[in-house]
Amino acid sequence: MSDDRTKIIIKEINYWKQYKMLPTEYCDFLLALYTEGESVSEKQEDVISIKEKLFHIFVYFSNFLILPLIFLIIYFTELKFILQMLLVFIFMTISLYYYRFFKKKAELNEVFSLVLLLLNSFLVSVHIMKVFFDSFWITNIIVIVNCLIWIWIGYSIKIKFMIISGIIGMLLLIIYYFI
Repeated sequence: MSDDRTKIIIKEINYWKQYKMLPTEYCDFLLALYTEGESVSEKQEDVISIKEKLFHIFVYFSNFLILPLIFLIIYFTELKFILQMLLVFIFMTISLYYYRFFKKKAELNEVFSLVLLLLNSFLVSVHIMKVFFDSFWITNIIVIVNCLIWIWIGYSIKIKFMIISGIIGMLLLIIYYFI
């Protein structure tokens, strides 16, 4: 078999091993078979894993940074509403991209990205309703709708803390009415 094909096969087997598509023992056997007993360069695997870890750290940090940036844009800038919403739309698109990125990889981090995306949408929806209607009741309805969305998403994805946070949000709003 040509070297190019062998390298492609070895690369695929390493991919299967990394994402646990096959048991580790099978992958080790196939690697030993295709490399003719020579070990695959572990330094190369370490470099790839370090690059992936650095990329994930960058994604976490930038995703976490989006929430305060949206908050700052909405409440502490004197930009016109259209420019504010354009910047918020860009950040929300990035946040949605991060959520889809982690969902595609089927990692636990998708929950983190989903929570940040929902918090961003909560901030934006409350701000938009406040700008257009400036009504206490409409703002409360938007908060209730957001809490119901959190409960529904938590129920459909089976994330208990999303259900609990939606219920707590609604309870806090009800307590606010009676105080």
